[in-house]
Amino acid sequence: MEIAKVWNIIWHNEFFHWAVAFVLIVAIIVELCTLWQYWLSECGTTEAAIKFLNNFKKGKNVKLSNKVRPWLKDHLGTDDSSRFRQQDGNFILIKYPSVLAHPIPRSSLRFVTTLCTAIGLLGTFYGIQRCTKTSSNW
Repeated sequence: MEIAKVWNIIWHNEFFHWAVAFVLIVAIIVELCTLWQYWLSECGTTEAAIKFLNNFKKGKNVKLSNKVRPWLKDHLGTDDSSRFRQQDGNFILIKYPSVLAHPIPRSSLRFVTTLCTAIGLLGTFYGIQRCTKTSSNW
């Protein structure tokens, strides 16, 4: 079966189709923006600090960035690499990063699937009503 034939069965260019598509697109955009903001605010700094510490442990010449410095002070107690406390080759944290302890927060858009389903049901009943009116005019 051709894709165009299947698409013509699914899409009828009605208000309800456009409403579901609009809600879905807005929800995807909001979700991606929220996830990006979470990654930038929480994960990005922790990831940079972990890379810095891994390179430091391997003996590479690493430059301490302004992004990592506050994280090191907060979680290791110092940003002076000669004062990092280690045990068995691992760094001792004075405060565990919260981003590693908690899972990614749940979406605030849990209602979107229900909303899209409701719009789809309304569209179904609208279509049935419209077809019934059209067939009774014969």
